[in-house]
Amino acid sequence: MIDLLIQLGLSYAEALVVEHLLMGKTNKEIADEACISEKTVKFHLTTIFKKLKVKNRLNLALLVLRKREEMSKKYEPAPMPKEFKVENPEPTFQLPQSLLLLK
Repeated sequence: MIDLLIQLGLSYAEALVVEHLLMGKTNKEIADEACISEKTVKFHLTTIFKKLKVKNRLNLALLVLRKREEMSKKYEPAPMPKEFKVENPEPTFQLPQSLLLLK
């Protein structure tokens, strides 16, 4: 999630604040967990709102979740080709004879 937030133009510190916000934490809880003041959290949120052109926490959360969904669709893994699929694979590992014949 941090990578996505940085791609959106946020600093690492701002991205951390957004991650906590997405967990439903209050400014005080974010401040305590990030070891910063509540005033700094408010400053980061103001900067984040301006950078991402949103008005409040709800709009920020919706924007980030929408972007995350877009990114996950964009990078869906390709289906595995049939020649690589194995039906009922047999074990291929065997212990060396020297270990089997220990007496």
